[in-house]
Amino acid sequence: MEIDLCFVMDCTSSMGGHIKGVKNSIKRVVEYMANMRPTIIVRVAFCGYRDHCDEPNRLQIFDFTNSCDDFINYLSDVSATGGGDAPEDVLGGLDAAVTRITWRNPTRVLLHIGDCPPHGRRFTGLLDDYPDGDPNGLTAEQVLREMRSAAIYYFFGKITEYTETMTEVFQSIIGEYPVFDIKDTPDPEGLVEKFFDAACSAINTAITLNILLKIRIWIIEIVPKEKKLSIINISTVFKKKYFFRPKNCISGKIILHQTLNGKGAKNSIKRVFDFTNSCDEFKNRVSGVSATGGGDSPEDVLGGLNAAVTSMTWRNDTRVLLHIGDYPPHGRRFNNTDDDYPNGDPNGLTAEQVLGKMRSAGIHYFFGRITQCTETMISVFKSIIGEFSVFDFKSTPDPEGLVEKFFDATCSAINTAITLRE
Repeated sequence: MEIDLCFVMDCTSSMGGHIKGVKNSIKRVVEYMANMRPTIIVRVAFCGYRDHCDEPNRLQIFDFTNSCDDFINYLSDVSATGGGDAPEDVLGGLDAAVTRITWRNPTRVLLHIGDCPPHGRRFTGLLDDYPDGDPNGLTAEQVLREMRSAAIYYFFGKITEYTETMTEVFQSIIGEYPVFDIKDTPDPEGLVEKFFDAACSAINTAITLNILLKIRIWIIEIVPKEKKLSIINISTVFKKKYFFRPKNCISGKIILHQTLNGKGAKNSIKRVFDFTNSCDEFKNRVSGVSATGGGDSPEDVLGGLNAAVTSMTWRNDTRVLLHIGDYPPHGRRFNNTDDDYPNGDPNGLTAEQVLGKMRSAGIHYFFGRITQCTETMISVFKSIIGEFSVFDFKSTPDPEGLVEKFFDATCSAINTAITLRE
């Protein structure tokens, strides 16, 4: 997998330390990504901007390269000079980064670092030679929509409070995006560390967002008797602030699935919803599902997992199964509670059989634990397929807290599955 990473930076007189920070951090970024994700190759580019009074040096553009040394050598000749009034040619710099650089790879990251806003009263009350906005007629809407059309993910490195209004305006146009703290520090190494953290975080976030538009997420929720666990609104999860292009996420290629069990193993009712590209369709399907059924304490866990593995049309390379439940399967092997089927699944299913099929199908299993009743089940499952991630899904009085847990677990499961596959 190749990543396009472009640094867009204010290069006026106040930015000398930050230019050095980018130069001194880029090798660490590339080496880190190579070690953590060996299949990833990072191409780097640079677009420096100053102000309109600094022509012909208003822009400095270095197109994408696979060579860190070439990138570092170029930045060695970039000096922090120029700038007139307080605002800078931010829109010109972003426009050049989008339109004059050869973006090629599917995952595209633009990390913008600056300490001053664009021209125009819309962005600042500071002294401004162009209070009516960009003198070349560029608007934030035009530039950011071009960026979005080019499938470029935007991230911002904040240095001062002067860019607060700019961030608010930009987010009103393209939705929320991560903002990193890159404030100056007396320790040069501290600034390098900030650039390293911001660049790696931006790359990882962009990879996750890109794959979320393609990945199949299979979610199983076992709903036992008299449980008030509500069906979580999947659309809400994917509107969280880290997904700063919510409309694209919801109408894109996120593929979701849910299986629910009830009324015990023998007469269990399985509602199986096959993969869909539409979050709205998924939401409509599960909106009619109620938390009913269940007899004794154990539930038809093995039946639900077996249906997930064998009944659905798994198709994509990265396959995630997130299982959420508060009770174990039937059988003394899994529990010592009241059990109508102490000898195990009445349909003859075994954990070895079901989990073996899951592994053969290349499906990564994750579990959301609600109660301690599933501890033995977890131990048995791990003895069969090895270690897997277990997330805390204990109930919370705050519904938003449960959504937050769901969001964190889903993102973690996806990232883990991606890393394991790579």
